[in-house]
Amino acid sequence: MRKWKKGCAGLLTAAMAIGMVAPGAVKTVDAANTVVDELIPKWQYDFEGNLEETDSEIEATAKQDHLSSDYTGEIQYVTGRDGAGQAVYLDGSYGLDLNLPSEGRTADYTISFWANPQADMGWADSLINWGVRATGNNDNWISLAGNGIWSAINNQNNNMVGYTRVNNEWQQYIISVQGNTASIYRNGMLDCTQTVSETAFTNLDSTMCLGINAWDTNANCQFDEVKIYDVAVDATQAELLYKGGSAITTETQYIRIGKTIELDTVNVAALSDCTVNWVSDNSDIATVEDGIVTGKSKGTATITANWIREGRVVASDSIAVNVLQEKGQLIADFTFDDADEGLKGAGAVATPVGDVAFADENGGTVLDMRSGNVYLDVKKEDGSSLLTGCEELTVSYDRNNVTDGHNWVLYATSEGTTSYVGIKDFINGWIDTFRGPNVASNAYGGTGWHHVDVVFAEDGIRIYADSVLVNEYPNKTESLTGILKEDSKLWIGRSDWGDGEYFKGYLDNFKIYNYALTAEEVADEFAGKEEADKTALQAAVDSAIADTDADKYTEASWAVYTAALADAKAILADADATQENVDAAVAALGQATEALVTKEAELESIKAAAIEELNSYANADDYREDEKATLQVAIAGGTKAIQAATTAEEVTKALTDAKEVIDGIPTDAALAEKEFNEAMENAYTVLESYKADVIYLTEQQQEYDAIISDAYEAIEGMSSAEEINQYIASVKAQIDALPTAEELTVTKVTINEGSEMALEEGADAVLTAVVEAGEKADKTVNWSSSDDSIVSVAQDGKITANSVGEAVITASVKENADSDNNITAKITITVEAKKYTVSINNAGTIEEIGRYEALDLVKVTAPEAPEGQKFVYWKTDKDKIVCYAANYSFYVMEDVTLIPVYAEAETEVEEQVTLLCTSTYNKNTNKMSFTAKRSLPAGYKVVSHGVIITDSKGWSAFESNEKELFVIGASRTMKATAKTTGLQGTYVASRTCTATDTWYGKAFLIYLDKNGEEHTVYSDVTSCQAIVK
Repeated sequence: MRKWKKGCAGLLTAAMAIGMVAPGAVKTVDAANTVVDELIPKWQYDFEGNLEETDSEIEATAKQDHLSSDYTGEIQYVTGRDGAGQAVYLDGSYGLDLNLPSEGRTADYTISFWANPQADMGWADSLINWGVRATGNNDNWISLAGNGIWSAINNQNNNMVGYTRVNNEWQQYIISVQGNTASIYRNGMLDCTQTVSETAFTNLDSTMCLGINAWDTNANCQFDEVKIYDVAVDATQAELLYKGGSAITTETQYIRIGKTIELDTVNVAALSDCTVNWVSDNSDIATVEDGIVTGKSKGTATITANWIREGRVVASDSIAVNVLQEKGQLIADFTFDDADEGLKGAGAVATPVGDVAFADENGGTVLDMRSGNVYLDVKKEDGSSLLTGCEELTVSYDRNNVTDGHNWVLYATSEGTTSYVGIKDFINGWIDTFRGPNVASNAYGGTGWHHVDVVFAEDGIRIYADSVLVNEYPNKTESLTGILKEDSKLWIGRSDWGDGEYFKGYLDNFKIYNYALTAEEVADEFAGKEEADKTALQAAVDSAIADTDADKYTEASWAVYTAALADAKAILADADATQENVDAAVAALGQATEALVTKEAELESIKAAAIEELNSYANADDYREDEKATLQVAIAGGTKAIQAATTAEEVTKALTDAKEVIDGIPTDAALAEKEFNEAMENAYTVLESYKADVIYLTEQQQEYDAIISDAYEAIEGMSSAEEINQYIASVKAQIDALPTAEELTVTKVTINEGSEMALEEGADAVLTAVVEAGEKADKTVNWSSSDDSIVSVAQDGKITANSVGEAVITASVKENADSDNNITAKITITVEAKKYTVSINNAGTIEEIGRYEALDLVKVTAPEAPEGQKFVYWKTDKDKIVCYAANYSFYVMEDVTLIPVYAEAETEVEEQVTLLCTSTYNKNTNKMSFTAKRSLPAGYKVVSHGVIITDSKGWSAFESNEKELFVIGASRTMKATAKTTGLQGTYVASRTCTATDTWYGKAFLIYLDKNGEEHTVYSDVTSCQAIVK
């Protein structure tokens, strides 16, 4: 048997092992949930009936003809990948340029999208392409094409790396680019990797296109949810992007009945408030509690983690757990130590066919099969077939190939079948495994001694090199029991192909198990073969520090070191110590050595700790700027004293002294308290004295008292000087705003128009009062009259002369709110009777005859007629004929201008009947008068004459119908009839008014003409306004 040493047992590593976890792989699992930040896309296209980027004004452009022209046809949309919403359909006639901006691109990035290919693609058909094609000058692009992903790197195209693609099925692709490596994930799982251009995305001229590029055939594919991130995602993040934010991170697991595994989860921060609930779909096979799965019986159970918020499942993920049967038996165990004992073990016997040889190889005895013409026929000790009835197998061996060739390590088959179980182990490290007609190959490493385990399980084949899983394949053919029947044979070192194909090299430690070992069991088996390598431990002990140097170090660190050294020596002397024990001893001794502290270093450590304590003793943020400077000086002085100390005691004293200095520096809080007390004291002073001697009126004094009272109460609840000072300033402002008694008092009132004034009856004027008072006094003037019937006054100072007499007008202003005294000024108004002007307008020359009171009798005589003319009649300036006599007498009722009218001397004048009516109102007597004046030619006879009147209501009825109906005897009229019947005359009808109203009147005349014919005529209507007080 070969003695294994760590120095000659180099571990095999295979490229295909990346991302694989074998059944039962050893994992450190805490059954923990990890929360990660959710990735936010930089750009996103959802294709919900448009080509717009979700959060900006960017919009993709439909292109055709290798991007040379815009596609003008209709953009096609189909149902989205999740059965809701929409996705864009690029049917091969066009593609999309996403029009990504050049700003914001990062060297590491991720592209995620959902694709549903609708037809087979050519090898280079473009699914997605980005980068720059410089027509052969400096190509840098990346393309996910029909047969794989490839890239142009500085004008050099690399070979395609294939990826998985299924037509007519939605699948998510995530392309994570970090540096020059692109990792392609399909549906959350790593699918392949490729070396790519590092500038294809960041180049300012780079474009990103879906379904089209500048040289290849367009893709016929549906696309949905295209997202570009500014980071390169790892495998966990890719799985989360596929699964929507939550996942079980422990991959597919194998456990045996009665064993347990623990499952970990991860979710984005948005789900951190959820609880995780675990469920098994078959508790007869496996149960789960808090992420711990227990195998119950052989089979597969699906374990689901549900993220629950408020009783509702918001996310979930599942994992398949395969529960294996309990361990079987080791059915063959060949050490190859010698020809007698080394070719049998565990109930099996290996019979050499050919000249068997043994060799000393690396300190042990091994089977030497370099001749290429020897093999071992293996059976049970009773001569029966060893493998008959085996449903699973594990073949374990050590090998060192020396010659190239097929190198059959194991071959097993039955009579009458072409199927077989086999292992070929090539010199370059390739292992081919056979199960029926299938071949499974994997390159796992180079030449030399290596340990190999090949597991033929029910669900597939797994190959381990030096306990590392290098490949696995699913079982796609018949079972082992169908191949290995009652007469099955088993050979080590040869197959029966042709004249036989032999193994050429060394074999050792050959074992066969009648069950499938898990990864953990493979690792345990491999670890059991290793002989602990104590070289490093011996070197560490040999270089140990001598006891004579103990005084250089602190007592505590030296005690730890000597204990670690003692433990190392004990392990070195222990022949049964494992490599794990040895490595732990080396590590412990190394750590203890590094942890040794010299006494000098200890003092420096004490100083460093003291300086650190001093620097952290006070928080600079607790001080104001001036005090911060003082604090820094104190810390600097203390630090200097600490550094100058030669003993730990001196360090302590320097630190204590520095702290005392710092304690004397007032903090912001201490200063704030001092300022608060000062502000409070000042506030009380202000409230006790501010404008306390000012004289106010009652209302203002009450306001002053309330302000002071409220202020006392308010400052009691304040907590800072700034608050108090601001409030006291506002209190002073309130007090300053209070008007004083002087500012509110009226001292004098005068009337600008003097002490007396004369007005005619009916005239008006405006009086102005000047008030002398404080600037905030109420200067409202109250006007009053001693007799409103003579002179009335409005509150704006307007006076009206109502009747003849004398009245005193008083302007009065209240002295102030507290006083009952009014400050006044007076003016005497004399009202004279109203007079009317009588004038004669003789050929444009106006002569004023005089001014007369109402109803004065006035007589006028016509001026001498111009030569050759004679006087004809008088008329008014209103063109009304009033008299045919040169001497005309009348009662004055209004201003009037009379015009004498002349005609040629020989002109015959035919006199006409004239009738006028005027009115006047006497405010003193409340009496209205209507005057009727008549003039009839000679030969006429007055039958009756007088005045008819009506009030405003009656006039309104006449006016709204026909004014002509206002006649003698009409409804709502009154009539006054004169007793005289002269041809010329004046009749005055008067009536005392009892209410304010407007009256309307007209004169009437009933007469007989020269022929005795009777006529009735009326004057124009005149109105008279009666104002009764």
